[in-house]
Amino acid sequence: MFSREQKLLLIGQILGIMLYAFDELAINTIMPFISSDLNGDQLYGAAFSFYMIGSLISVVWAGDRLDRKGPILPLVAAICAFSLGLGVAALAPSMNAFVAARFLQGIGGGALYAVLFSLTAHCYCEALRPKVIGLISAAWLVPAMLGPVTAGWLSDNLSWRAVFILQIPLLLVSLTTVFIRLRRFSFESTGAAAKRRTMIIALAIALLVTAGSLALSYGTNLNYILFAILLVALAIVGVRSIAPYSMRAQHSPQAALATTRGLVHFSFYAADVMIPLVLVRQYGYSASEAGLVLVIGAVGWTGASALAASRRTRHYRRKLILGGNALLFIGILGSIAILQRSWEPMLFALSWTLVGAGMGLVYNCASAQLMDGSPKDQIGKTSTVASMSDAIGIVLASGIGGYLINNLYLISATTMLWCLALISCVALAVVTPKKLAFRSD
Repeated sequence: MFSREQKLLLIGQILGIMLYAFDELAINTIMPFISSDLNGDQLYGAAFSFYMIGSLISVVWAGDRLDRKGPILPLVAAICAFSLGLGVAALAPSMNAFVAARFLQGIGGGALYAVLFSLTAHCYCEALRPKVIGLISAAWLVPAMLGPVTAGWLSDNLSWRAVFILQIPLLLVSLTTVFIRLRRFSFESTGAAAKRRTMIIALAIALLVTAGSLALSYGTNLNYILFAILLVALAIVGVRSIAPYSMRAQHSPQAALATTRGLVHFSFYAADVMIPLVLVRQYGYSASEAGLVLVIGAVGWTGASALAASRRTRHYRRKLILGGNALLFIGILGSIAILQRSWEPMLFALSWTLVGAGMGLVYNCASAQLMDGSPKDQIGKTSTVASMSDAIGIVLASGIGGYLINNLYLISATTMLWCLALISCVALAVVTPKKLAFRSD
């Protein structure tokens, strides 16, 4: 059972994740209107990509600092960077400035997520971790139910800028709660300081992904996509070189689980980036109406998170990962059919429910297994590599989506991106670790 201090800390973690989730869901809902207002379709994908590039930079430092000195400094840095990013986004006069603001938010968000996720391993016993991960994932429920509609209403009736302004005081309140609780926990140094080489490689990874994202944003032919994929492939090699020893062994299940997270993020965000844009521009939905579709679909993620959190499912994680991947595949395939056959657009809510349920199962089960199999002195670095894998998947999905939007008609661009997401689902089924890797003592 949870102690009193663990309960209070968990409340703070949940509040922090709720705000993190609200920001992510809000930007998806209102991004079509931001892009139109700032005349920034060319950088539509970059607004998502640069958030994750900022995350790539911060998670490496935050993970190392967590293992050596504890979470206090990464948490303070996260609060400052995220707050600054929100302020710049609210005042952005151009799309370039808005993308820069998203980069700052990414730096804060990456450190924040690394802190909140790693606390699960540092502050709770192994028996409680699946429940904590499930509760943290379920913390997306309130933002998922209210976030898109709230952001849409603010955009329709006030301004999309209000969405960012209102988050600043909420951020300070929620993360101050975590900060106060953390002072009551002791954090021993469990790892050596990251080598200078590691930090240089991490910066090189971020630069490679940045260059790839820019190539996709400004590209005009297939060569730009090939160049971007080459840069991201080099970045993946770099990630492997700084991975903890538990991930570098041949046929490592930890490495496979981190790859699984990257692939599921690519598939999910390929759908996530495009659905609001399709609803607004193809079907003429308002921000509030588009948000409602996302709200209905969020039920799938919430239900799947609750299932994955159950201790009774611990020995069935591989089956749940593969089952969730199948739901993701079916949901994306259904979305393609809805779009191509011009069916009722509210049907996207059904397909999005399947996509969300699939993401909830895959992400939660892979994350719990990843933490359970990590040596204690490598928890922060394991979380860092997994977060970098997530970020690369999201950058690729949003970057390729941005390229396709700039060079094809919307329906063609969306269909092609979703077909790539289906291929990613097939790859996920192949790389998921063998059954033996999921046995627990």
